[in-house]
Amino acid sequence: KNTENQSMALRIQELNEIEKAVVESEEVDLLFLVDGTSSMSPYIDQVKENIEEIVHNVQKTNNNLHLRTAAVVYRDFDCFQSGIEICPFGDWFKLKRFLGAVLARGGRDGPEDIETGLQYVLESDWLSATKLLFHFSDAPSHGSQYNGGMVDRYPKAGKALVIYCGSFTK
Repeated sequence: KNTENQSMALRIQELNEIEKAVVESEEVDLLFLVDGTSSMSPYIDQVKENIEEIVHNVQKTNNNLHLRTAAVVYRDFDCFQSGIEICPFGDWFKLKRFLGAVLARGGRDGPEDIETGLQYVLESDWLSATKLLFHFSDAPSHGSQYNGGMVDRYPKAGKALVIYCGSFTK
């Protein structure tokens, strides 16, 4: 219980710091990276509600805010190209319509293809000085170095994750 309270306090502190950064900027790009695999079926509706809540909370921080929202929904290698769904940066209503059609599907093992999702995140049309990325997932990436020994059909995948994570500075 105490660890849970500390974790919650830390998360609230992190969210407060994010909120402060948003208040200081009037132009914000907000992108949601979402695990769209079948293991997310029990959570996908809650993820959509959380995204809506985040967008509304960010919008409330500053009446002059120019907010662009986007999403990348990734799946696993078994879905091939149809595994990625992208909603390019635009207004909240465009993103909301996009999210309404997102269904959880695919994925035959525990780890997911986060690497491809991050690739599309980096290729997105980021324009604003303030860039925010939220990642919703219930599983780690493919690559034995990331998933703690889970059953992984692609244990050598995920090699570029460190490069991608280090590249999010443009």
